Parts: sequence; structure tokens; C-alpha cells
Amino acid sequence: MINEEKRVIVYCRESRDNYKENYERIETQRDILLNFCKSKKLNNIIKIVMDDDKSGTDFERFNEIKNMAKKKEFDIIVFKNSSRIGRNQIESLKLVSYLESHDIEILFEDEKYDEELFGLYAWFNERRARDDSKNIRRNLRHKMEEGKLIVKPIYGYEKVDKKLIVNNKTAKIVRKIFSLYISGNGYSEIAKYLNKKEVPTPSESRGYSNCKVTHKWNRQHIERILKDVRYTGTYVGGRTEKINFKSKKIRIKNKDDWFMLENNHEAIVSKTIFDKANK
Repeated sequence: MINEEKRVIVYCRESRDNYKENYERIETQRDILLNFCKSKKLNNIIKIVMDDDKSGTDFERFNEIKNMAKKKEFDIIVFKNSSRIGRNQIESLKLVSYLESHDIEILFEDEKYDEELFGLYAWFNERRARDDSKNIRRNLRHKMEEGKLIVKPIYGYEKVDKKLIVNNKTAKIVRKIFSLYISGNGYSEIAKYLNKKEVPTPSESRGYSNCKVTHKWNRQHIERILKDVRYTGTYVGGRTEKINFKSKKIRIKNKDDWFMLENNHEAIVSKTIFDKANK
């Protein structure tokens, strides 16, 4: 079969760090690969895969391609380089072996695909992922120390120019919750009181379109607010971490390893009230 007849899949992947910085537009990567195909007279492109903002350690993204290979639906797959396949040595080798077992030719645009050397490339790619993970955590720590790293505002606050600003309407509810609790009301009693007053829940107040909305206050809402030290003006970061750089699973770190920065933003309750409630 001549090149012009061979069925080709063009595979593009671009990942970003935790600040959503884009090192290369995925469209640029696509255009480079299309030009590469043109130079090789690979004109029968049946599919262009655009895995934007996908981790190199996630190999479930290849499930459809593997299924197509099994059904003999394409002949060649084109990547920019070996790192676009992924950054897990074992999974990369398994994928390449699977494709080759189904007679799929693998091409790289900016390096030569070498079956014997690919294992070494895969090892380097995994090592780089490990180093990148360490660097990202170091950069996150630095941003925490500068008070610049805030994700979503907690109930009682809103985010303005990366800073937590008190939302007077919901902050009033937070103060009421602390007051009721200190006065002897339990979690469930406070939740019933708020529901009776038809106070919007935290998820209703946020108005995020991509999150689950709860329409009734419950004891978990109350407990979560009463135990959150951020209401005293203290920024808390680094509470969770991935089990390792290859895994998506998250675990909560020991409290001693959290990063805490006092007087980072305006407090909704004083430390005295917070401590009294938590005793």
C-alpha cells in the first residue's frame, strides 16, 4: 500500500501545569503534524485527536485508538515525539507493543521512532514527569507564600483580583452559625433553622454551573464551616497531595504539613470566637 492510501491518525496532546499556563497551543502542534504528513504524502488522514490539557500519565485516553487498531481501522499513527504518548514508562511500552501487534506504524515528527531505543526514551519521559511534579509543588509553595494562590472562594467570601473579599450577605450567615453553635445549638439544629429561614445553601449562593447544587442545609455544611480556620483570615494551602505523580488519587496530608498564612485576608470571625466554637 502506498503512503497516499494508508489511513492515518494524527495524535496531539498538550498539558498544562497547575496555573493553566500553555507552553504550546495544541492547534500549533496539530498544524505541525499535518505539514509533516503532507511532506510524507500521508494524505488519507481519517482522524485528528486533540487531547487538550491531558496529563501524560493518563493512558485511558488511548482506549478508542486501541479499539480502532484492533478493528484494523487505520495503518499509521503520528505523534510529535515520544513524550506525547505519555510519561509512564510501563504504560508507554504497553501501548506501543499493542499498536505494533496490530500492525500499526508509529511515526514521530521531531525524532525518529526506534523500537529498540523507545524504552529508554520512555524512561526519560517518566523521569521528566517526576521532576516536573516536584517543580510544580515547589512553585505552588512559592505562590502560597506570596498569598497569590487561591482557587475558589469559600462560603462567605468572593474572589476579586486573586484576593478573598468578604461577601457581606453570606458572611452574616457564617457569623450567625458560629453564634448559634456557641449558644448551644447542634449542627442539625442550626441546619433546620437556616432551612426554615430559607437561607440559600453554599452551593446555591456560589452559582457555579459545573458543580452539584444542594438545596437544603445539612449538618455537614455546618460542621465544615465551624471547623474552617480560613474564616479567621488565615490562608490554608497544601492540604492534599497526589499519592504519586502517576496517580490521580488524592490524600489529605498531615495537618503539620499544611501551609498556613495568618492575616492573609479579612476575617469573618475572630480567632477567639473560632477557638471557642471548636472547643
